[in-house]
Amino acid sequence: MRKSTKRWCIAALVLMLIGAIMVISSAKLGAATLVAWVDGEFKIGQETTILEKSPVEAFHNIDIDLQSSNIEFIASDDYYIEFDECAGTLEYEVVDDTLTIGQKEKSVFMSMGFGFANNRKNTVRVYYPEETTLNNISLEVDMGNLYIEEMNASSMEINCDMGNVEFEKCFAGEIIIEADMGNVDLEEVSVDKIDVKADMGNVEISKIDLLEEGFVKCNMGNVEMSFEKPVESYEIYAKIDMGELLIDHEECGSTYKSEGEIPLEITNDMGNIELYFAK
Repeated sequence: MRKSTKRWCIAALVLMLIGAIMVISSAKLGAATLVAWVDGEFKIGQETTILEKSPVEAFHNIDIDLQSSNIEFIASDDYYIEFDECAGTLEYEVVDDTLTIGQKEKSVFMSMGFGFANNRKNTVRVYYPEETTLNNISLEVDMGNLYIEEMNASSMEINCDMGNVEFEKCFAGEIIIEADMGNVDLEEVSVDKIDVKADMGNVEISKIDLLEEGFVKCNMGNVEMSFEKPVESYEIYAKIDMGELLIDHEECGSTYKSEGEIPLEITNDMGNIELYFAK
């Protein structure tokens, strides 16, 4: 047997062993099992951070960088933060009007709590007054879902490696989203500029009021958007390589162009594009 083949066999056996340990520990302890690569070796454990809903100082900027946690932003009556059995050791502070949340040790965590996408545990929750206007929002998560409701911000920049990104009733000057693997679902969004890049996942943006310019790029998945303005408002460039292109239910071949005031560019390498405009 070649050395390379032996290495692959050993690697496969190691991964099978890790999987078996995670299944057994999750079944017995009922919690998310963590696998971390630290200092050149795998470490398996169940270290979590729990913080009950607690008040924090007022903030108008948010900077969050996490490896394995869901993140939820919820309109409330005041400023609070909550950690619900989050993977690893989390730390937070409010300094210079900025809420910062991160992990103390930078290691590669994988949370194997089954049903991760629908599990409300392993979640960071940030609460803010409903009428607050925030400035700059920067969110980066390696593995986890992002949910934002009723947020008003100057700029929102989101990078999600694996997980879904969901907005509901948000207003922003600029929204930038990069999602490597997962769906992007935005509903009732008013924005000056929007730039969405999705490598593998669907993009669904409904009831968007786009004021200045929009760009959506999808590599694999379907794109569906509905707009609050009529089609004549937009200078549209839409293109697909493989799939169907529909404008208000009408097939448009592989490319569609139109004249208008607001630039709108939507491209898809593998999947459909469906665009619907106000009448």
